Amino acid sequence: MSNQETFELALPVILNKLADEFPNPITLQEHDFNQNTTNEISAIYCNTIQYLIHEGVIRGKLRTPSPFEFQNVVLTSKGRNLLEVRDTSPTTPNQNNTLRELVRIGTQEAIKAAVRLFYDNIGSIT
Repeated sequence: MSNQETFELALPVILNKLADEFPNPITLQEHDFNQNTTNEISAIYCNTIQYLIHEGVIRGKLRTPSPFEFQNVVLTSKGRNLLEVRDTSPTTPNQNNTLRELVRIGTQEAIKAAVRLFYDNIGSIT
């Protein structure tokens, strides 16, 4: 599996976990996502969280890098708004679902639609 494919799997899992806990800040640890996985996949999950922090989608602080642990992680208003973006593409069977609903559906095509929505809207959400 490529780094990009792993990122696309990690992204909705992380966002959904934070949405479920909102507004409470939580600790995200490596074992929350990967029980039996390689260091490479764990690194991509860690880097995905760092990317989301850098982009202002979530807020949190890296406490330890390996195994990774982030403390006080919470969705920002940008992250909350991003999860409410609707899929308006007439070419998808999931049309009119929010990014969060697509993540909950969980099928491969719904996850791809969620990731597409994320990329299409990350720069325009404030």
